[in-house]
Amino acid sequence: MTKRNQANRNRWRAAIPLLLALGIGAMSVDGTFVHDDHIAILLNPVVTGEVPRSEAFQRDFWGNPLDENPSSYRPLVTWGWSWLFTKPASPLPYRVLSLFLFVLCTDLVRRLFDRHLGHDRERAMLAASLFAISPIHAEAVGAIVAQ
Repeated sequence: MTKRNQANRNRWRAAIPLLLALGIGAMSVDGTFVHDDHIAILLNPVVTGEVPRSEAFQRDFWGNPLDENPSSYRPLVTWGWSWLFTKPASPLPYRVLSLFLFVLCTDLVRRLFDRHLGHDRERAMLAASLFAISPIHAEAVGAIVAQ
């Protein structure tokens, strides 16, 4: 097999886990806001634009001021979400972001295993494929607040 054919074959192998992640993650793209999404997105003054984006660093994940006993602090997530907010509020941009992050994580797993396994691309592709189809990621992809 020539080097060019081998490179093409490796490229296609690298795409398998990404396609699996994309296919599985795409099932949740048409979802709505659920459970904690309402509080973290629709009622969060940073995300909705009621306060400046810089307030993301002075508020907890749920939009409450930090001096009110914060329950969690993820300012970059809240700040990033503020750029995605639309009126009327649509879950689509947040769900597409979740899908993108899942595909990116799957690729990072493939790269990590490829490097860790001494560039055994077949086993790295298999490991990343198992990562992509694992049901444990359902909440991370399907629930916006899991980002």
